[in-house]
Amino acid sequence: MDLAVGDVTGDDVPDIVIVWDDPTTEKPRLGRTEVWEIHNATVDAHPIHLHLVKFRILNRQPYTATVVQKVNRDHDENATLGGALRNVKTSGKAKGPAAYEAGWKDTALMYPGEVTRIAAKFDRPGTYVWHCHILSHEDHEMMRRFEVV
Repeated sequence: MDLAVGDVTGDDVPDIVIVWDDPTTEKPRLGRTEVWEIHNATVDAHPIHLHLVKFRILNRQPYTATVVQKVNRDHDENATLGGALRNVKTSGKAKGPAAYEAGWKDTALMYPGEVTRIAAKFDRPGTYVWHCHILSHEDHEMMRRFEVV
């Protein structure tokens, strides 16, 4: 699974895969609402969940990118395939959420080949996680910490 977060576009996307043991990189400020962009470069939809954060889906938009594949190691030293995005370019019109997706969420589907933009309100200080709710992805540490500061 390849997820890119924040104001990362074009050639600014890191060429490394960030794994669970790496330092926390997402540090939203307490009381702020941030727009996160989550790119799904896989062939599957991923239900992304942010712990103790409510968000609204703003829109989804198709994109193209070059995926530079990287091999990761999980806690059991199993190899998993990840990647970094290069040359990210949106294409087509952004579309708003479906009617059933209106309102506050803590989990939303990220569809293949789309960037999903969410507006997340960070109103609780502390360290939490965000991850894909597919159980095997959780088991292989496909999750990241975020720290509300």
